[in-house]
Amino acid sequence: MDHSQELVYLLRLVRQALQNEDFAGALEGLKRLVSIAEQEQDWGAAARHLGNLALAQYRVGQVEASLASFAQGLRYAQQEADPITEAGLLGNMGNLLREVGRYHDAIHTLHKALDLSQQHNDQRGRGLWLTNLGLVYNDLAQPQQASIYHMEAVKIAMQLEDRPNLALRLGHLGNTLMQLGSFDQAVDCYSEAVDLYLALDRKQEAALRLGILGNLYTQRARQTSDGHAAAEYYALALEHYRESALLAHELNDFLSQAELAKTMGRVLYDLGYREEARRYWVAAANIFTQLNLPDKLNELQQLLNRL
Repeated sequence: MDHSQELVYLLRLVRQALQNEDFAGALEGLKRLVSIAEQEQDWGAAARHLGNLALAQYRVGQVEASLASFAQGLRYAQQEADPITEAGLLGNMGNLLREVGRYHDAIHTLHKALDLSQQHNDQRGRGLWLTNLGLVYNDLAQPQQASIYHMEAVKIAMQLEDRPNLALRLGHLGNTLMQLGSFDQAVDCYSEAVDLYLALDRKQEAALRLGILGNLYTQRARQTSDGHAAAEYYALALEHYRESALLAHELNDFLSQAELAKTMGRVLYDLGYREEARRYWVAAANIFTQLNLPDKLNELQQLLNRL
């Protein structure tokens, strides 16, 4: 088998191994791909294969080996004068450093990726690295700094008309704005994300954000001393929970339906609508019974006993 045939075979092998979560097979195939690229002095291909190898190594807990593969890949990308591949390697390396809690190293590495993407007008890359820098600052409990990066990443997704990434980044920005206490702005972000996910027919993601909106309105209702405002917030919370539950029903997501029914029952109970709360809790209990979740069923029974 010559190298070209072997490359086709190895690429297919690695793809199938990753799909089947056969990381040992993927690692073996990726190492062979790196070796072939090195023999042929195809430094760009070697850099890309090393990036994939590094990600696979991280998946099996080989953190130091993963960082070493990234470092070697960076050397090859620089040798090839391939700044886009170099930026991608730096960005993924920064993500890995964030995952293992090396936040300051992650910031330094992600900034290098961001600088390269800016120099070469790679807007898609800029959006990715800005998002990941925002997430690092979220991890460091620095929401003011995080919001700067998330806002810029949202603007880039808008410019590129990249609706999936726009929806995702609006969620990150919404989380950050909530940490800053900017409730109304956060709600706007989540609501826009819901609309985008529905337009993309990604109902699972839309349902999740609708549930978050319900939680935010419930939290707001419990924090205010204005009875009229609290009633409005509770009504909005129930509306969003119901929309989320309808999507969960369409998706046959029975666990989410039960959790939402339990949550709506709590809200109704707090509002004094005990019979309505009982109906939701009984419905949730029936689903938990069918799903054979005794711990959750016991929790529901305790709520029903209050009545």
